[in-house]
Amino acid sequence: MKKEKNENIAIQLSDIENLSTHSVKLNDTIAAQLKSKVILECKIEDISKHFKSPSLFDKYNGAINELIEKCIPDNLEDKCKFCKEESKEDSDRLCNKYRYQMSSTFFFAAKSFDVILEANKKIIKDKSFINKLAIEFFNCFYGVKTTGTLYFNSKELSKMVLKAGFLSIAIEIEKNENLKSLELINESINKIETFELTKGFTDEPQPLYPKKQKKFLKQKQEYLKNKVDLEKIQPKVTSFERPYRTDIAYFLYYTSTSKESKLVNKIPTVKSFKEAGELFNKNWTNIQEIYNIIQYPNNRLVYKNKKTIEYVIKDLLVDYPKAKILAEKDLKEINLNP
Repeated sequence: MKKEKNENIAIQLSDIENLSTHSVKLNDTIAAQLKSKVILECKIEDISKHFKSPSLFDKYNGAINELIEKCIPDNLEDKCKFCKEESKEDSDRLCNKYRYQMSSTFFFAAKSFDVILEANKKIIKDKSFINKLAIEFFNCFYGVKTTGTLYFNSKELSKMVLKAGFLSIAIEIEKNENLKSLELINESINKIETFELTKGFTDEPQPLYPKKQKKFLKQKQEYLKNKVDLEKIQPKVTSFERPYRTDIAYFLYYTSTSKESKLVNKIPTVKSFKEAGELFNKNWTNIQEIYNIIQYPNNRLVYKNKKTIEYVIKDLLVDYPKAKILAEKDLKEINLNP
């Protein structure tokens, strides 16, 4: 994954009280040349497109506008040329200058966020992930009223993108065959190591926390290698060994969603997965990992999991009528869209 420069962002205008703004009409040639160099030119659509609905975007965008208004310093009248009737231009309203200052920070950060997602679109594909990241993006802003400044915690955003990327990679590994997943991991590790060797000699965007990425990928690489080796020596799994960990994860998902779970601990706490692991004599961490993946419809309603859902309905949800209805609904959706 790639990132922009990782630091807190805040745009502050020099000598804001005496700042004057003027519009200048440029000819088409100069305007086109400037536009090609303004990499961080931002439109509201660059951020709104990442939300699942316009109304949800409006909610968070409205909150940012409220924050900007609250952070305009008090007692500006004595310093404001417009308020003192020294000017009739809106651009000389001191409150508008602070609005412009804070809005500039927002749009700069919004474009940076859009660039990060575009750079990682092959990894972060799930729309639910992206919508959640868009919401968290807005939560990374805070204001300082005394200076009329809006700050953006880009370090926190980078961590969230990294976490989303790791989970997306885990999902892709779950979907693919073992050898194909190993190929993807080897390719990713090679790219990171190439960056480490060429750092400072290229303008390519640097990877996001390369050491953490490489550690994560190497752990997955080792896990898959061991899994491939085990598959070579293990006998073919027979039906009496069920339920599998995937079966249990689906069982926990349906019973928790329907609020019919009979576990002592509430799903999805760590204690609940440990309890389920002891109940079924299975590795609870694997159950937890699969559960986290199948929460998202795009991952749960995969055709290869059809037999899993059929088994869960027939053998595990006999005493859970509401959960059984949810599972049957999922099964119907898979059959309609194989």
